[in-house]
Amino acid sequence: MQIFALDKNFHPVEAAHALKGTDYTCVECQNPLRVRKGPLLIAHYYHFKSSPSCSQEGKSLTHLKLQLALKKKLGAKLEVFFPTIKRIADVVWEEKKIIFEIQISPLSGQEALDRINDYKSQGYEVVWLLYDRGYNQLIVSDLEKTLTTYPHYFTDGKIFYDQLSHIRKRTRLKKLFKREIELSQPLIPEKDPFQRNWTLSFENDLYNSAFLNPKELEEYREFKRDRTSFSVLKEVWRYFLLKGSG
Repeated sequence: MQIFALDKNFHPVEAAHALKGTDYTCVECQNPLRVRKGPLLIAHYYHFKSSPSCSQEGKSLTHLKLQLALKKKLGAKLEVFFPTIKRIADVVWEEKKIIFEIQISPLSGQEALDRINDYKSQGYEVVWLLYDRGYNQLIVSDLEKTLTTYPHYFTDGKIFYDQLSHIRKRTRLKKLFKREIELSQPLIPEKDPFQRNWTLSFENDLYNSAFLNPKELEEYREFKRDRTSFSVLKEVWRYFLLKGSG
């Protein structure tokens, strides 16, 4: 699924304005697309013939909803093609030179670094938004480990949030409460008490709230100091049991 495609004159057309039964072209794989839309359906393009290697085809409905939510909130552009690096960015906030990459499916840490470096070469900072049905779970993914020192947050499909975790090796042992963040208010961090060394921060995230409320910072430090005993094997067993039943 995707929101933009090219018409016969190679002009971008948003799905909401596309004509049913008309062929359009995918920016990434150049294969033909058709539009689906209706009163109860988010307008989107689908590949008329399957193109498994195209990342645009693999986008889910949740992915599209999050893109549209950011477009509405930030006045940003969606699915912008960068010809020099041959990449399509999910959400581009040109005014602030920020790209938001929404990640729902598994992704390698190396691919994330490649995207970060590619977009940086175009003058953009990248902020990752990870869907918490696959991320922010007990086992820390390769992508999350790679993004430790790069700006990233989580989403449940409704809100975007920051959350402090106690991680030992690749296991997330416990989490503090979610902090809903305001993505329309980017900040440049100075000295980060959480030592994440991110190049960007946003209103109400861990960095921002710690400096606005010293009491919260002390709570975070106490959370990190807590060495309450627990059984890692028991937590892992519980995780997979719940995952299997859900």
